[in-house]
Amino acid sequence: TFSAIWVEISSTDDMNDTLWTFQLPQGGTFADGEIIDVNGDQHLDLVLIPNLFAAIGDQAWFYVFLGNEKGFSKQPLTIDGSILELTTIRPSNLALVPGHSFKLAVSFGAPVRNGMIFDIKVANESISLINTRVLSAPIISNGYGSVYIGGFTSNGGHYMAIVSPEGNKLKTAIFDIEKDYALTQSKQMSLNNAKYLLGADIQSFQSKDSNIDGLLIPFASDDVFMLSLDVNGIKFSNTSLSGQGVFPSSDDGNLHSAIKSRQKAEILESQVFTNDYLQSRKEKETLQPPYPVAVEKTPPPMPLKIKNKRDWTS
Repeated sequence: TFSAIWVEISSTDDMNDTLWTFQLPQGGTFADGEIIDVNGDQHLDLVLIPNLFAAIGDQAWFYVFLGNEKGFSKQPLTIDGSILELTTIRPSNLALVPGHSFKLAVSFGAPVRNGMIFDIKVANESISLINTRVLSAPIISNGYGSVYIGGFTSNGGHYMAIVSPEGNKLKTAIFDIEKDYALTQSKQMSLNNAKYLLGADIQSFQSKDSNIDGLLIPFASDDVFMLSLDVNGIKFSNTSLSGQGVFPSSDDGNLHSAIKSRQKAEILESQVFTNDYLQSRKEKETLQPPYPVAVEKTPPPMPLKIKNKRDWTS
């Protein structure tokens, strides 16, 4: 019914209380969003990118709804001007940058194929993107699949990943935040027939019951993979979340079911930020230089069981 909606869900019944809505013109939709305090006023703000392929200056491609004591503002602050000296732009998804309280990342699928790290500046009732940093890798720029970005922690480090599915393969490039976003690893992996990557649902995962952490990459075929790093390089594993309906590809209106599934799987809570990087990683754990673009067949991902030891009775 709306392009964006904020509802309060009752814990005792199926009733939803609508607190805020916004409708894009001509029935437009949003591709992705993040909730973060962009101006440091202790109110969470809503950042959204629309689902469009827009000519610069023709249509807004970046929206911020400032937060207040009542919720979100009714009218957004928007950007429709040029960025990266492009004449057209197609944002794919948004991501939080681990280790920074206010930094965001966005991926672009066309005409360029890369990611961008940035801060949002709010001044005089307008917004702008500052401190921009482009992330690119040959394995991603040479391709045709959709491009998505995600931030995560793994093996004591903080990383950004750019991924692009092509056929039955997933092209992946990893950037080390602690090394000034240096390209650390790149690899091509088998998807084992998973279909339709859900870019808006890519998110960091850290289990409270084990040392499992990484980047969840879900597909509409109900396959949920985890991308992580160890001393041997990139790990790409299927998880026990596959087949559980945690990331439904269609909206049946039953928010309670989705919320309960994600709560049980520990993927409902906000990403934890840390301002103090773990700079003292052991020398023996230093990752190797980037792999060349893999063209040979890769084995299917090994299964990874995400344990759930919580007592949900309460």
